[in-house]
Amino acid sequence: MSNLWPEVINAGLEAYFDRFDWFVQLLHEPTFAARAYEILQTSTWAEEELCEVILVLMVAALGFQCASNDGSWYGHQLLKPLNVNAMSMVKSLLTEVGVHFYQVLTQSRIEAYQTVMLLNIYHVYFGSLNFAQHISGIPAQCAHKLGLHRDDVSTLDHISYQVGIRCWNHAVVGELFASMIYGKPTSLDPSFARFRHMTDLQDQNFPPLTAGLTILKDSSVPLSPLKFHVLKFELYGVIKDHLQATKALELGPRITVHNLTLLVQAVKLAEAKLAKWRSELPPVFDPSHWTGSDPWDDLLVDDLACTAKDRSCRRNLALQGVVLQVLHDSAIIMSHRPLLQCRISNSSDLTSALQDIPDSLGVSAAAALRISRIPIGRFEHHLALSFTFMHLFTAGVILCVPPTCLPYSQLASDSKSGVLRIISASRALERTNSIARYTNQLLTKLYQKTIQHEMESALRNADPETFALASHRRPNNVLPVAWTETSTARRGTNSNVSPSLQVSPAESEYDATLVPESCDAADLEGEKQLGLDMSTLDASAQPAFSYALFDSAQRETFVPYINDHLEEAFGAFDQMFDLNFSTHSPYNDFG
Repeated sequence: MSNLWPEVINAGLEAYFDRFDWFVQLLHEPTFAARAYEILQTSTWAEEELCEVILVLMVAALGFQCASNDGSWYGHQLLKPLNVNAMSMVKSLLTEVGVHFYQVLTQSRIEAYQTVMLLNIYHVYFGSLNFAQHISGIPAQCAHKLGLHRDDVSTLDHISYQVGIRCWNHAVVGELFASMIYGKPTSLDPSFARFRHMTDLQDQNFPPLTAGLTILKDSSVPLSPLKFHVLKFELYGVIKDHLQATKALELGPRITVHNLTLLVQAVKLAEAKLAKWRSELPPVFDPSHWTGSDPWDDLLVDDLACTAKDRSCRRNLALQGVVLQVLHDSAIIMSHRPLLQCRISNSSDLTSALQDIPDSLGVSAAAALRISRIPIGRFEHHLALSFTFMHLFTAGVILCVPPTCLPYSQLASDSKSGVLRIISASRALERTNSIARYTNQLLTKLYQKTIQHEMESALRNADPETFALASHRRPNNVLPVAWTETSTARRGTNSNVSPSLQVSPAESEYDATLVPESCDAADLEGEKQLGLDMSTLDASAQPAFSYALFDSAQRETFVPYINDHLEEAFGAFDQMFDLNFSTHSPYNDFG
């Protein structure tokens, strides 16, 4: 530790606050920077300074990790004359942290919590998930031991008190995250594992030019960089409440009507809370106020006049907006996924229970499609890249369900396009991100099987003679794009398509012009006998699919590939990451 280069370490610290802190905020930058400067002015430290020194090294290591593959980062020019690179700095600094890890844990200081939490985050996204799992409960225990959950301010100054609140809130999120990916119960008592109210410390004010943007001034309440973190914790609060509501239910491979009713109630309550959260978003974080599919166009309207600080601030705002969108849509998928997978025990109350079941397949697919369209490349060289790829993987798995359930429907077509977008993005970034690499490997295999199962499902439900007639008469350039279930299979179900799944013509891969004028009534009649209605090529007349899984499950004609898809994909992810994505656990969808 005597060979620390202040200029080099400072470059790592700056990278941390530029690429990490906007997503996970555990520090007060001005206070931390001032203390780090003092520490780096000497090569020897008192024993009571150990926690602070190790925290500086841990923060710098994360900064080097995030910037290691960014060729434009100025820190590379500082490292080159020293015959080291960013990754060798990461390795060296983490080795030093490991040497003093036990000593850090013996000290009852907030820096000890911050160091352990940052080390855990590093191993979740960049290092050993085995190690991350082993220490996953330690940060929360440190936070609890420090009393960060209490409102006692008598012994702390305002900044230290607010930093403690930031740390406590992330401890709650960390426990929630660990319980979902590792499948183990949280170590925090739910009675006090609540998010605490944060106040702005004015440590990251918007530059004047950025503060004057229309999309920021249109907010009904004053905005600060803290707003993202407040909204994120509110969203995690909805997720936590939903998981607690469903934890007591027996969500095994076959669910009783009573538990199904309770599950539906929990899903609807979560939907209502998510809708309320969404309605209160400020314009900069609300996709309905964005000019395009992301907020970049609204934030970079005067790019030529921007300073470097303005560009960094606006970039972070845009990334935060996309992260909130991904978290919101992933929460929707998480709340609905148990309904997609359960099989219902036969009961006389089944008919009345089915009437209240939401359109889980449609809602989940719509959310997954939105996730598949995020500009993932803009997250490169930021901590949130790995976090976002975890959600892209879940979205990709969900999008492999519609082609199997509803082969060659418009929803199936859109879902396959979404999977291909995720695979393409994963391949573009797999050289620098391990989770992108695993996502590419697993979704590619899953997509190949999905295509095969889609064809088999279509053939299994078709009458051979009618299929031969329709195939003979259909022109080569016309595909069966709207598969409708027979009246027997759909009897008693709701045929309305969720408005959230309406696809504009520009988004559709097929168009009504694909049906040539030479198609006569006999051609279309053959299609209808088969279950293919070529008249529904119009995007506003998509095939209905509400409750299809439940109806087929009750009649014991449940398509086996659906759960096989989920089990195989999440099982493979489980093996590669040593995670628990068991599909019968409520803690399986969220990161």
